[in-house]
This record gives sequence, C-alpha cells and structure tokens, in this order.
Amino acid sequence: MLSRGRGVGYIYLAHVVEDHSRVAYFETLGDERRGTAAGVWTRAWAFGFQSDAGDDR
Repeated sequence: MLSRGRGVGYIYLAHVVEDHSRVAYFETLGDERRGTAAGVWTRAWAFGFQSDAGDDR
C-alpha cells in the first residue's frame, strides 16, 4: 500500500530581473503566500534594484 504522508514537498523559486542591466536576484521559498512574495521584492530591492530613473547611461 502507498504511503499517504506529505512526501517530498515543494520549494518555490522566486526571481526578480532588472530589465536595464539584466541583473537577476533569485531565492528559494517554502511557500507562495503574499507576505513571502512581498519579502522577496524587499530583499531584492536591498540587494540593489533601486530605480535609476533619469540615468542616461
């Protein structure tokens, strides 16, 4: 008989890519809840995705 336990489970990969410089930020998450997803954006922003509005490189 098959075991009905939780099994292996899932890990979610979240990514943020800055379209101008093509810098990417990735992290693994244990769930896809709203607060977790918002935290990815906050950490990516701290990593260095601040807006360069007006920068004419």
